[in-house]
Amino acid sequence: QGRLVPGTYKVIAELQGIELASKTFELNDQDELVINLTLSTILIDPFLIGPQFDTQNKITSVSIRSTFNNLAESESKVSVVIEIFKDNKPLEKGTLLTLETLPSGLTSVNVTVIPTSGWQNGTYTFVLSLVSSEGIVLAQSEARSIQVDSQGILPYPALGSGAWQ
Repeated sequence: QGRLVPGTYKVIAELQGIELASKTFELNDQDELVINLTLSTILIDPFLIGPQFDTQNKITSVSIRSTFNNLAESESKVSVVIEIFKDNKPLEKGTLLTLETLPSGLTSVNVTVIPTSGWQNGTYTFVLSLVSSEGIVLAQSEARSIQVDSQGILPYPALGSGAWQ
């Protein structure tokens, strides 16, 4: 049994080069630590947002394209849930679709999203989660955001309809 020098350490759990969990901790002289990691075997790759516009260049919807990487065995009845925030405040949450089976490996989905209150001035942030039929969150994405101005037009209309971010 070896001893570590006091300092800051990071423990990383990987499978086939994919980081499943990590934790940074401080170790002081004479410490005896137990480090617990919660491993996620389903990963949500960073998703893409493709804004859609009408003829006046106002945003009408966003298309979201995401890929899930299931490193374990298939999982039945998995819901894809979206949380939408406006200016960092919760706006709405709902199930986009339910997969009868999330197989091992990669699964891609494309969905169209329109907030129920329509598009208004502000920053919209989207977070995707995969949720089991028992309500357990199996994986959660990083947040992705878009900015909409007071006329419902993105401040970068040069992207054009369907330009992915």
